[in-house]
Amino acid sequence: LSPLKPEVLVEEIIRLKEQIILLEKQSYNATSVYVTFETEAGQRLALESLDISTIDKINKNSENIGMSATFRGQHILKVIEAPEPSAVRWLELDYKLSTRIMQRLFTFVVTLLLAALTAFVVYYARQNKGPFLAAIILSVANYMIPIVVKSMLFLIEKHSNDNSYQKSLYLKVAVFRWIC
Repeated sequence: LSPLKPEVLVEEIIRLKEQIILLEKQSYNATSVYVTFETEAGQRLALESLDISTIDKINKNSENIGMSATFRGQHILKVIEAPEPSAVRWLELDYKLSTRIMQRLFTFVVTLLLAALTAFVVYYARQNKGPFLAAIILSVANYMIPIVVKSMLFLIEKHSNDNSYQKSLYLKVAVFRWIC
């Protein structure tokens, strides 16, 4: 590939600046807000002062909660210690909970189907070809399933942070290995 000419790059920068200006004028709904602190003590103080009982959160009882723990006086804030910035999947924060649940349910069902298929193939091989072939098939399946599940999670599931991704991957691989 040949490098782009300076004139083309300048035109692209101008076009992108115009696009940024248009995007800045639109309003967006906040899904998550990340706050940084100068000190660990400041972070701890904020987390402690905004800690709300689970019962008040569930009942949305804003009367027992100070105004500092609400957004615009009516929305109770869910304040938790955020993961490290490098662990946050910034481009996947805007997915609805229902969408993420459906994605995880779909990949879990696919994992169960793969486990059932593998169990059937291993059973068939053991009955008709002997335990040696069944053991090889099971070994290959145990080697391949983390690769297949990782690919499936990468393509289908959206996670707000790496910890959520790792939990989903672990659950699916563990269920597969438990069944097979």
